[in-house]
Amino acid sequence: SATTMAIADDGQELAAGQYDLHVWDVASGQATRVPLDGALLRGFGFVPGQHGGLLVLDPWRVRLLERGTQRPLWTQYGTFAVTSPDHVGVAATRERIAIAQREWIDIRTVDTGATVTRLATKGLATSLSFSPDGTMLAASEGDVVEVFCGPER
Repeated sequence: SATTMAIADDGQELAAGQYDLHVWDVASGQATRVPLDGALLRGFGFVPGQHGGLLVLDPWRVRLLERGTQRPLWTQYGTFAVTSPDHVGVAATRERIAIAQREWIDIRTVDTGATVTRLATKGLATSLSFSPDGTMLAASEGDVVEVFCGPER
C-alpha cells in the first residue's frame, strides 16, 4: 500500500510508497523497486529538470537518485525525523530541495545536497510545496499552514 505518491514534472514517472518505494514508467506501466537498504522510508519526491532525480529520505540520510536507474547521484548523512511516525515533507525546484525536520525546514542545493539555510517552523511539516517560480514555500502539518517567501536564497 502507498500513503505518499509523486509524479515527475515531465509526467514520465510516478513514485508511490509507504514502507517500500516503487517507481513506475507511466508509458509502459513497468515498476521498479527502489532499494532502501533496510531503512524506513520517511519521504520522497522528484527533483525537476534535466539534472533532477528522485529524492529519497530515510531516518539517517537523504539521497538524490538518478531517474530511470536509481543510481545514487549524492548522499548526505544526518538524522531526519527519526522519531516521527509520519512521512515528512519534501519539495524541490530545479536548484533547491526543502526537507522538513522536527521544528525547521532545511533548504539544500540540488547539485550536492548541502544545506543553504534553515527555516524555523511551528512543528514537523508533513507536507511541503514550492510555488511554480520557487519564490514561496508552503509547509503544513494538521491544520497549521505556514508560508515562507524567498526560501531559495
